[in-house]
Amino acid sequence: MKRDDMKTLVVGGDSQVGKRLASFLNSASTTRRAGTSGGIYFYDLAYSNPKTLPKADVIYLVASMTKFRDCEMNPDAYVINVDAQVAIAAHFPKSHIVYISSEAAEWPNQTAYGSQKRAAEQSLLSVCGYDRLCVVRPRKIAPEAIGSLCAYLSHLGDSRCTGVYRWDNSPQKSVVEL
Repeated sequence: MKRDDMKTLVVGGDSQVGKRLASFLNSASTTRRAGTSGGIYFYDLAYSNPKTLPKADVIYLVASMTKFRDCEMNPDAYVINVDAQVAIAAHFPKSHIVYISSEAAEWPNQTAYGSQKRAAEQSLLSVCGYDRLCVVRPRKIAPEAIGSLCAYLSHLGDSRCTGVYRWDNSPQKSVVEL
């Protein structure tokens, strides 16, 4: 399927990566801000229902609570970082899921953030199976590398790649198993 024929959705269109990715893909996206229009849908990971989202062939799950302290202290962190991600994937059983995780998932016992990212990966795998889940574990993303990350994410989604990939300001196929 050519990208022009494919519907994509970026969940987390207000983030630095999400905003650039939605623009790069010319994709629908989500925001927690009020007053949305033009392919931008209101969606709050802590409270919204996936039924309100448009159908898409490929869904990029970019939104999450990323500050380590917030993940330790905010009672909504697990809901946002794990439960909501899995609910979206479960609601769209025919969509290919590209989940933006973190290298912190490789050391899940060190931080709540890493633990939540790892739990999301494992839960997404149980919902999606190996045939429709692509996990990308970026390291800290330099602002000047966001464009190339978006191109890489687009390639993974367009090609329906599966498995786990690391990103360190350049793509590398991972040997890490979920």
